[in-house]
Amino acid sequence: MKSSRPVLLLAVLPAILLWLVPTTHSALLYDRTAILRGEWWRLWTGHWVHFSFSHLAWNLAVLLGAGLLVTLFLMGYVVPRFSSIYEDVGTDLPAASRLLLQWGQLIDAHAGLMVLLTVASIGGAIYVLTRPAIRASVGDWLTRIPAVGRQLHLYQMARLYRTTGMLLRGGMPAIAALQMSAGLLRAGSRPAFAAATQSVREGQSLAQAMERNGLTSPVAARMLRVGERSGNMGEMMERIASFCDEELARWVAVVTRLIEPVLMTVIGLVIGVIVVLMYFPIFQLAGSIR
Repeated sequence: MKSSRPVLLLAVLPAILLWLVPTTHSALLYDRTAILRGEWWRLWTGHWVHFSFSHLAWNLAVLLGAGLLVTLFLMGYVVPRFSSIYEDVGTDLPAASRLLLQWGQLIDAHAGLMVLLTVASIGGAIYVLTRPAIRASVGDWLTRIPAVGRQLHLYQMARLYRTTGMLLRGGMPAIAALQMSAGLLRAGSRPAFAAATQSVREGQSLAQAMERNGLTSPVAARMLRVGERSGNMGEMMERIASFCDEELARWVAVVTRLIEPVLMTVIGLVIGVIVVLMYFPIFQLAGSIR
């Protein structure tokens, strides 16, 4: 037990540091370029810092999956065993405990069907979420939520500017780079991007075209103007992408601090209620003996 304490401390240290000093968030993120420069600690701390929607979604999915598995184990294995014990004793059960035990018996009696339904539900959810039309509909619905919609816009801008900047730094013409990057945007944003590309083709500056079509932020627009004046547009676009990533990472970190404790509390309450309802008849029987 004592030998595991240094490992445990090393595991929770990034989370404690992030909680005490929020400004260290950018220094803890996983960044391949920074790691190649010698900042090797990011290989470890990157797993403890949420830096994207996918990272947050995977962590929440794992948490929900673990809670669901524990609940199914209690309802499908533990509760039926308690039910058989209470039937042998013959004591009267409270209504809530009786209902819980009946549910457990039902799951135990149809275990194969329950496993089949669970697998089918998971497979159906995965199939539905991988359909382009469904994902597009979910994305359109999320963009209507003000806070989430702005962050999704930032996520798209980061991908767009990073890819376009890399192509420009590689020597590709601006119009060709913009056309190749168009596929990174959602379907709802592509008409605006096509209009911006057409404006650049007609001779308008890239900063004005992107700003006029709502494809930039005030800070990014100023950085684009600087890049146009200095002739270093590719590098400036990559800096804009990094700026968007940092802002998005801060938002994800805040949302994580709000969602994960609430989700863990709900899961703990569900499991706690199941355990209390299982043991409540034992407490009642002990009280009657006294």
